[in-house]
Amino acid sequence: LSFASTVVGSTSSDSPQTVTVANSGNATLTFTALTPATDFNFSGTDTTCTASTSLTAGNSCLLGVVFAPQSVNAGFTESVSATNNTLNVAGTIQAISVSGAGTAITPTLTFAAISAHTYGDAAFPVSATSASSGAVTYSVTSGPASLSGTTLTITGAGTVYLGASQAANGNYTAATASTSFSVSAATATVTLGSLSQTYTGSAL
Repeated sequence: LSFASTVVGSTSSDSPQTVTVANSGNATLTFTALTPATDFNFSGTDTTCTASTSLTAGNSCLLGVVFAPQSVNAGFTESVSATNNTLNVAGTIQAISVSGAGTAITPTLTFAAISAHTYGDAAFPVSATSASSGAVTYSVTSGPASLSGTTLTITGAGTVYLGASQAANGNYTAATASTSFSVSAATATVTLGSLSQTYTGSAL
């Protein structure tokens, strides 16, 4: 059985696929075990064969197989099996070859909220997170600010636009995110010097 490429942690769009097990002999076919694989399992609603099914001659049951990859792999090749007494030999294992590709999850990278600021505010940290543990790097894409690692320093008034890039890691692809915030101009403080004068009767 061949299954469609599927994102890790999901079930393939073409699951389940069913296999009919028919007793074409003249003796009862008795099952003693159903054995799934790491990334392929039996569907509870589409499998009518069980580990204790007994099929009389001429009867059949179904094995419904689902593909749910647990890791990224361009080509899983595994097998699921049923153990029964085929040809009157107890413990006979009937294996079904199964295959499919597990693809990486695209994480959602999200910036922590940044409130509006005023020019002159102290430097502050920025962060963005996702379900992935891949390394995240930050950049100022435009606007009056500079970054040193995760520490942002405001350099003027205007709108600051930030970008974040997360490296691919394990079962996750690379991801990007962006955000922006406004910086208001600082309020100027005017200080006057000494205005006292001594009148001398002459024009200043």
